[in-house]
Amino acid sequence: MVKLGIIADTHVPDRARGVPEALCSTFREAGVSAILHAGDICIPSILQELEKIAPVYAVRGNRDIYYLRNLPIQLSLEFEGVPIGLVHGHGKLASYMLDKVDHLRHGVRVERYQNRVLQAFPDAKLVVFGHLHRRIH
Repeated sequence: MVKLGIIADTHVPDRARGVPEALCSTFREAGVSAILHAGDICIPSILQELEKIAPVYAVRGNRDIYYLRNLPIQLSLEFEGVPIGLVHGHGKLASYMLDKVDHLRHGVRVERYQNRVLQAFPDAKLVVFGHLHRRIH
């Protein structure tokens, strides 16, 4: 059985000092097979820390343009025959700017992001994305 650790928006060091030890302990205790990081990592050492636990698959978030610009924008993965999409969710620059205006006018509308990421991975059974800093089912 594959167990995946899911994480996004670590924002180290601008919003946090590091990956919470409780999260690392949880991943270790669960025996995760891989870790999926949905972007806004900010510094490479976070990926190195997570790699000590399990292989890491990561995508670039809007805050990763400096130190992690070589990460892909999105990844199509497969674990035990289940197709999975991994993306941060902020879209291209034009989408990102339009989202900012929409946030000011209407607040965060989750469906804007859900539609975008689902269109990017039409065959996926699971899509992991960040950016909104909340869990969505």
